[in-house]
Amino acid sequence: MAAELVGGALLSASLQYLFERIGSPEVLAYLRGKSKRSDFDELLRKFKTALKSVTAVLDDAEQKQMRNKSVEIWLEELQDAFYDADDLLDEIETDALQLKEEAESTATSRKTRHLACATAMKEERLKLVSKATHLRTFIMLNYCIISEDELFLKLRYLRVLSLSFPLITQLPDSIGRELRHLRYLDLSFSSINMLPESVCMLYNLQTLKLYDCRELTKLPTDFHRLVNLRYLDVGGTNQITEMPTQMGKLKSLQRLSTFIVGRGSGTRIGELGELSDLRGKLHIQNLQNIVEVEDASEAKLRDKKYLEELEFEWAYKTNNSEHERDVLDHLLPGTTLKKLQIVRYGGFKFPNWLGDQLFNNIVDIYLSRCTDCNSLPPLGQLPSLKYLEILNFHGVSRVGSEFFGNSSSFASLEILEFSAMLNWEEWSIPFDDAEAFPNLRRLSISNCEKLTGDLPRFLPSLTELFISYCPLLASPLPAMPVVSTLSLVYCGKLSGYDVLGSFGCLQHLRICKSLASTTCRSLPTTLKKLDFNGCEKIEFPLLHSCYLPNLTELHIKYCGKFITSGMSWNSRRLPNLTRLTIWKCKFENSYDSFPKEGLLPTTITKLGIYYLDWLKTLNSKGLQQLTALTSLSVNYCRNLHAITNEGLPPSLQHLKIDGCPLLEEKCEREKGECWNKISYVPEIYFNGELIS
Repeated sequence: MAAELVGGALLSASLQYLFERIGSPEVLAYLRGKSKRSDFDELLRKFKTALKSVTAVLDDAEQKQMRNKSVEIWLEELQDAFYDADDLLDEIETDALQLKEEAESTATSRKTRHLACATAMKEERLKLVSKATHLRTFIMLNYCIISEDELFLKLRYLRVLSLSFPLITQLPDSIGRELRHLRYLDLSFSSINMLPESVCMLYNLQTLKLYDCRELTKLPTDFHRLVNLRYLDVGGTNQITEMPTQMGKLKSLQRLSTFIVGRGSGTRIGELGELSDLRGKLHIQNLQNIVEVEDASEAKLRDKKYLEELEFEWAYKTNNSEHERDVLDHLLPGTTLKKLQIVRYGGFKFPNWLGDQLFNNIVDIYLSRCTDCNSLPPLGQLPSLKYLEILNFHGVSRVGSEFFGNSSSFASLEILEFSAMLNWEEWSIPFDDAEAFPNLRRLSISNCEKLTGDLPRFLPSLTELFISYCPLLASPLPAMPVVSTLSLVYCGKLSGYDVLGSFGCLQHLRICKSLASTTCRSLPTTLKKLDFNGCEKIEFPLLHSCYLPNLTELHIKYCGKFITSGMSWNSRRLPNLTRLTIWKCKFENSYDSFPKEGLLPTTITKLGIYYLDWLKTLNSKGLQQLTALTSLSVNYCRNLHAITNEGLPPSLQHLKIDGCPLLEEKCEREKGECWNKISYVPEIYFNGELIS
């Protein structure tokens, strides 16, 4: 603004502007603060008078400068002085504003009650935080180093402290002595290896979160003094081997993520008996350390009516099956339980309470690595059970009536998964299939190498079926009127593919080395995604004879006779196909060029070609017909060396060539004989490197 005034040759107006700036409250306050003279105000008054006198003669001087060289020089010197004064005032105003902001910041910090920091806390910033002496909440979301003198000695009114960050390695001992009002302490994900004993002096602490503190080896000895503690999360602290003694004194505890049973004279599971208000989820670890079965009874789990989730875990087998069964029997939970997990149980059989109809609130059961168990509990009797997962039961060879219970078996079950049951041979349903699994939506069976059959014959509500690595399973596919996803991987003896066309809701079909028959005659028109892998002996004339109006993705891998001579997938039969992947397929009649004219639907936008050793040239005429093609990926076709004369379709936006050394040489930028056929493509990648 000052420059504009002088530029108009109106120095009198410029000096008036300068006069107003000097008289501003901010500048005057700054000058008074910096001046050491007692007569500052008198000097300022004289300066203003002098400026007024200069202003009075300026108008006349500006008229005379045209005739008098001396006047002109004087005005130029005055103009330079004005610029210098204007610059000086800029600096003064900046310093004054900074001092004002610092004063306001100091006042604000004293009033601050809640503070969250997302940036790294270095020493200078921590000093600023320490000025907020009445802070109630401090949440640190990034790296910081804390020492006694910096923080806790001054933030004595803190109620909430969160230092959840991996690079925090220790807490100062002052935390317990100074933060007596602290209610909430979160150290989750930090790298601390121990808590200072002074933490036990935080008598008002209600929440302590130590989730995933993987370096933490133990809790303080006097932990039982935290009598107001309501929430303790030590999940993921894998190096803690036992809980502190006298945990039963924490009678206010309502949420306890994990209880780790001690060895020998260590913490007994009976300490849980005093914690009558526990609720939510409880994970009990190291159950192999229970010596006396009566200790399990003293935990009084059946009386904890607010517990909704329980996980029982043994670290290893004790080779005492009867003892482990007795322990689990005496860990009888309350009937309000909703979710149960049992891991590494070493008994041959489960106690009678597991599967009892009295547990009518259980919704979710997870049983894993119970390798010695030779039979499954009667879980079919649980009326509310919706999710059931059974893994690594190597001792089970037969699943039958003992699993189902009564005739209205698994009335509410929606998801059932079996995995890694290495000796399971037979699945027998002891009554009419129509009465079992009426609401099952998802069935998954994987890595059951000896299973021969049978699958349920009728699953009226099933929408997803996944069977993988069950090479001996010779059962026909169930009747599944609403199935939408079917995945069959390495199940070479399965039968019933002739009924695929009857699955009127099927949208995603994946078959990998699983077809026992030689021809698949029909597919449902509802299909959106089709994935064939390793079907070496299968012929698929259906792909150029079936009408699949909803198919958008087709992936073909390791299929020897997939494409036969004379066939074509025209746009009338596959009007919405947009993605096609062909991976290591041997065509019935050996070609050296792909794709031939008319073979592929013109709607394809993404085409991927992988490991076609027989391929020598990309057929431009066939590609030019793909008028919607935007992405072409050619990978590991070692003998591919040319693109025919017409080049690639003009719609192409992205070209990727990996592991095709002969073609890469021909397409070398500006030099290769095929470069002009691809140079127009906006993005070209060779072996992951963008070259255009």
